[in-house]
Formats: sequence, C-alpha cells, structure tokens
Amino acid sequence: MKKNRGNPGGRTEMNVFAKMGLMMMAFGLFIGIIFPYFCIGMGMSFDDVMRPVFLVSCVAAGIIVGAANVLITKFVVGRRLQLLNLIAENMESVREIVNSGDANSLREYKDVYLLPVRSDDEFGKSAESFNALVTSLSEIMTFESMIRRFNSTIVSSLDLDHMAQAAAEQLAAFSSSRAAAIALEGESGTRTAHSAGFDDELLSAADRYIRKVMASKRHTIADISGEAAPDKPGWLLVWPLKYKNTVTGAILLASDEPFSEQLLGFLPLFADPLAVAINNAANFSEMLFLAANDPLTGFYNRRFGLERLHQEFARAARNKSKLGLLMMDIDDFKQVNDTYSHQAGDTVLSEVSRVLRGIMREGDFLIRYGGEEFLAVLPLAGREVLSVVGERLRHLVENKEIDTGKIILRVTVSIGGTSFPEVHAGSESEMIAAADEMMYKAKNTGKNRVCIAEASE
Repeated sequence: MKKNRGNPGGRTEMNVFAKMGLMMMAFGLFIGIIFPYFCIGMGMSFDDVMRPVFLVSCVAAGIIVGAANVLITKFVVGRRLQLLNLIAENMESVREIVNSGDANSLREYKDVYLLPVRSDDEFGKSAESFNALVTSLSEIMTFESMIRRFNSTIVSSLDLDHMAQAAAEQLAAFSSSRAAAIALEGESGTRTAHSAGFDDELLSAADRYIRKVMASKRHTIADISGEAAPDKPGWLLVWPLKYKNTVTGAILLASDEPFSEQLLGFLPLFADPLAVAINNAANFSEMLFLAANDPLTGFYNRRFGLERLHQEFARAARNKSKLGLLMMDIDDFKQVNDTYSHQAGDTVLSEVSRVLRGIMREGDFLIRYGGEEFLAVLPLAGREVLSVVGERLRHLVENKEIDTGKIILRVTVSIGGTSFPEVHAGSESEMIAAADEMMYKAKNTGKNRVCIAEASE
C-alpha cells in the first residue's frame, strides 16, 4: 500500500481552495458583523447603523468580498499551481527514462519535458530549477553513455591500429574538435596510429609538443595558429597516455576554439582506460609475435610459417596463380659452431637472416625451417623470379663479412627452388619436398649455388 508521507495519520484534508473559501467567507462575515460598530465609532447615528437593511448589507458585502477573494486567488494562484502538477508529471517521466538508462531518449525529448517560465516569482524559480535538473541529467546520461561506448570500443579489439582509429573518432565527436589523433610510443619512436582530421601539416606542427609531453608526462595546450595554414585549427591539446607512470602514447586534439576546463576535467576518464587498453594490446601483440616468430631471426617459426604457406598454396591453387619457394641452407654451419662456438653460430644466423630479410618483396615471408635452414615463400613468383632472387641472395651472403666479436667470418648458402604450378604439386608439402631436393642438388654439386626445379611437362 502506498504511504501518505505528507499525512502520517492517513486522514485526507479538505481541498485547499474549499478550505480557503470557507475561511475567507467566514472572515468576510466577521467583518460584516463588526463593521456597523466601526461605523458607530466613526460618528454615524446608532439608529441608522442598527437598521436591519444596513446590517444585512454589511454582512452580505463581507461574504461577497470573501467569495471574490477566493475566485481571484484561484484564478491567479491556481494557474501557477498547475505548474506543480506538470513538474510532478514530467519528473515521473524523466525518472522512468533515468531508470532505463536510455540517454538518447532523454536527449531527444529533453525539450518536451522543459517547462515554460512565465514569472519571476517562486513558481518561475521552481520551473527554472526543474529545467536545470533535466538539462543536467541529460548531459550526465549522455556523457555516461559516451564513456560506456568508448570503453566498450577500446576493449573489443586487441589490434592497436583499430583501437586507435575508433578512439580518435569518438574523442573528436566528444570534444567537438576538428581533428583528433592517437600517437603511440614504440621502439623506433612515436608514430601516429590513426588520426581523424589530422593531416601532415597539423602533425608536423604538433610534433615538438608531442615530444615535450612524452618527456614531461604532463599535458600541454598550445596556440598553433601561426604554425599552420589559416584554415587549420588554431589550438592543440596533447594529453599523455600513462600506464603505471610510463607514457605509452598521447591523445591529440585540434580545435578552432580554446579548450574548456570542463573538457580537461573529463579527459582523464577517456585517457586512463585507453592507456590500459593500449598496454594490453601491446602485450598481446608481443605474445602473438613470440608465438609466431623465431626469436633469433625474427622469421616465422616452423609451425606458424607452414600454416601461412598452407594458406598461400590454397590461394594459388584456387586462383591458378604462381607460388615460389626457395629452400636455403648455410654451408658447413656445423663447422662454424664446432670451431668458433655456438655464440658465433648464432651471430652468423642473425646476420644471414638480416640479408635475407633485406631483399624480400612486399608480401613475401621467411620461415626458419630448421637449425640453419630457411624457407622463403614468394607469392606470384615463377621460375625466372626465383632464379634472380636466389642468385642475389647467394651473392649477398657470400660477400657478407660477419663480425662475431672474435673473428670475421664469411659463409655461403646453397639454395633450391620450385614454383607452382610450373612444377606440378598437389600440396605445399610436395612443393617443400621439391625445393629441398633442389637444395641438396646444389650442395652435392659444389655448394654456394642455386638450383631451380625444371618445369613439369
């Protein structure tokens, strides 16, 4: 049962206007009764005053004045009191929206719930206060919704570039900035992972401020109107992204107007979770790299590399396109280990892998197939391309001086190659077997040479 909080006893009181009417008419009756005596006191004749007609007229006039006061009050105050009913009704509607958490509805229909302010009295102030409350609730719910959406976006992906793109776009919308970008700190320096509206000129103007923020770990606001074209934003905000007091990147905002204190107060609510998400994504990327790559050479390890090769072979077979393989082995590598130590052998592997990586085309990839064996996968490469690439590899390795710290070494490689579909193969395993056979042919015919399988008839 709903409790009557304003009336603990549960007794229903008389309507305020009915109560006011009775009291005013009673007051009018009282004035009508005492008015004749007031007239006597003012010098009127007792006989004239005490005439029934005069007495009745005084009482009637008092009652009429009381009734008129009630009507006037109801007309003037009653209309104002209707505002309180409207406030109560709108408050109930707003309460339901707040409980539902539907910020869009409150923002969309906010003007419907706002009340007209028609006076500067207490009723008008009540309407103003209610309107301010609805506006504040709309702003708070909109901001809360944006924070939830932002956090949901950055935790939904562990890809740094995808995360930075989504974050930049949402930050530009939230801050009403003309441009936004996310800068990430890496081993090779700071790079802009993604920008929404930032072009090369703006990034160039922002560069020294980014380096300043990275060093100081404190945000900066700069007037860059003199550092870029007149049609570019004139104000730049660079906010550091810190994880455990380590700067992992920065938020860049560019605006035509100075940034507000309100934005500076809200920005940590975006920056802090973004810094954590960037750290998690970086750790995940490192784990993926370690899981897929050989730590010494940086090439794909055998398991992951063969999975990639399987995908490339399936694509080549489906599209009837070429796919080339080069199998290579460092000649007399065991002798290097036995004579100069395994540490020298690791240096040789690292330097040879650097040479191989340096001449691969975009889309090619390398696999550490065995101890000193490497497999190069060259999509769209036929026998002629394999021969050219193989000879260049052989020549570069042969002429490479490798400083092991104790001695300068030179090594050679034997290379075997095959190309699909020029050389028939039913699977990537058959291609590997054919390339391996050609590599051993190169070794058995003198080493330091390239042998490419002949085309099938």
